[in-house]
Amino acid sequence: MDKQPDIQMKLPVFNNRPNEETRTSDDRTIWLSRACAVVAHVMLYDTNTKQWYVLLGQRGTGTPDFQGYWGLPCGYLDWDETLTQGMLREVWEECGLNLRGLRESEQFVWSQNSCINDIENYHETPWAIADTARGEKQNVSMHYAILFSWKGPTLPSLSDAYSEPNEVSGIEWVPIEKALNMELAFNHAKRIKECFETQQTLLTQVVSHSQAN
Repeated sequence: MDKQPDIQMKLPVFNNRPNEETRTSDDRTIWLSRACAVVAHVMLYDTNTKQWYVLLGQRGTGTPDFQGYWGLPCGYLDWDETLTQGMLREVWEECGLNLRGLRESEQFVWSQNSCINDIENYHETPWAIADTARGEKQNVSMHYAILFSWKGPTLPSLSDAYSEPNEVSGIEWVPIEKALNMELAFNHAKRIKECFETQQTLLTQVVSHSQAN
């Protein structure tokens, strides 16, 4: 039998930079790795006005960048919490909105999100994950779509009482058409547009269930 020629496998090439190791004053080892952030696209359908709103906050003087710009509730994942829990916490801290308690209001109509509907076993799946590897920040951002319908005359109340000092200077339910034309922090205007376009099935379900009720 003829001997088969050796096949040289081409080695893969990776562009990564290894995580950095550092020591703390109490002699702990800390690895400096890419951070995980959660971003909440909280969108409300008002059954009275037949209009969609998105929850936005204005970044205060205590934020590290984009001060004065409006944007989606977002922040870093903390220890001992899941991604869904981190998203819920950021919405509460930055906007004073308890998504888990919406169903308790008589004005709440319908939502498919488990974090709103399920008492115990709730888990949300990001509709988008941003992991662009450029620059020094390089956050891995998990984007969540939280959609629900609400019957006026007033929208859910908001508050900055639970935020860090000077973290938030304004909070509003903004009509989606207005939000899409605002110059928002980071790339949030683009992300809101993508969310509104890619989640049409869920958006339609919210509207149809609202009409049924």
